[in-house]
Amino acid sequence: MDERQLREALTDAASRYEPDVRSARRFVAMHQERPSPRGSTRRTWGAALLAGVLVVGVAVFAFVVLGDTSDDAPTSASVGTGPSAPVGTANLSDLNFFDASNGLALDKQCVAPGASDASCELQVVATSDGGTTWTPVSEPLHVGYPGWRGYPFVQFATNGKDGWIYGNRTFATHDGGNTFVEEDLGGTVVSLSMGPESTWMVVNPCAPAQQCASSVYTTPTVGGTATPLTGAPQLQSFSVELLRPSRDHALLSASGSGALSVTVDAGRTWVSRTMPPLCGQLHHVSAVTPQDVFVVCSNASPTRAQDKELYTSDDDGASWSLVSTSGNGGSLPEEGLVALFVAVSPDQLWMSFNRGPLIGSQDGGATWASAMIPELDATDDTDVHSVQQLTFSNASRGWAVVPPDLYRTTDGITWKRVGGA
Repeated sequence: MDERQLREALTDAASRYEPDVRSARRFVAMHQERPSPRGSTRRTWGAALLAGVLVVGVAVFAFVVLGDTSDDAPTSASVGTGPSAPVGTANLSDLNFFDASNGLALDKQCVAPGASDASCELQVVATSDGGTTWTPVSEPLHVGYPGWRGYPFVQFATNGKDGWIYGNRTFATHDGGNTFVEEDLGGTVVSLSMGPESTWMVVNPCAPAQQCASSVYTTPTVGGTATPLTGAPQLQSFSVELLRPSRDHALLSASGSGALSVTVDAGRTWVSRTMPPLCGQLHHVSAVTPQDVFVVCSNASPTRAQDKELYTSDDDGASWSLVSTSGNGGSLPEEGLVALFVAVSPDQLWMSFNRGPLIGSQDGGATWASAMIPELDATDDTDVHSVQQLTFSNASRGWAVVPPDLYRTTDGITWKRVGGA
């Protein structure tokens, strides 16, 4: 895997919930009067939760295989005096939209020069025209990763005012990205889910090869001390999905485990659910509500063909119903390795493939159709384009990051390019 492919594999996605929309809009308007603005995002519990589902397994695979950490605490982080001019879409990641026009994202430029330490220039950017143009909210944050080989794990989640740049190092903002303060949570934040009142984080204290058990922490979204959820399951994995379809409901899973842990009382108690057999290898979980949970299961294939199954549950994963499969005449394609899966509503589902197309379903997964994005529909095996993130502000409006471009749908069906390098 070359550097370009690896950078494509490191995405983010984390779940994003109910921001303060009025404050976010005021924030965008205020910055539009200055030379360096950026915007905010809005989500409902269901759609925002799912739009943040990104290919954690792919990003973490690169993180586990190619990353290397030392016992020394990283010490390098500074604020630069970067330009306030609009930026392109080539380095955008982790888009957060709260309506059809206004959103925040992370402009992420990382380098990993062989034996030298990795470093990143990170900057929050805003749009007020649906993603066509992006401008900086503040000066860039220069972050060093001593002892790290390979590209760092870096993701961004925000509600328009509060937010975190998280991963190997974690920084919090509570002023819409103008300023960030580093938070030491004792390890790598491998998954994060924001809610209106509280934000949950899955933290692994060790380097990937050491197979340490992770812990789940909760912190007030508006800022405060992070405390452990003592009853949460401890997963020995960096490939973790943490979903919260409501304030009190949460689902926690790790690829390769075949198990799903569920809480219905805000993390005080958890129960373990068994997923379908194929899910014990690779899976992507998405949830619209506690009664609309979906999981795409697949096998670890050495080729571009992959067995796939789509299941749904209406009882927090206690039972599963098969919706579609790639075998026996099913509607899922055999070609392509599943990279992203997002349920926007009980009927509208989206799935993308590593170095492959984006497909959508308007009937809960019974049938699927291509999104018809030319760069993704190429049949040449040398094509390296893939969707790095899918995010939606509602069922009809969504954005797909296909570096160096950004695509948008305004009807939930057709997609058009809205930005370029």
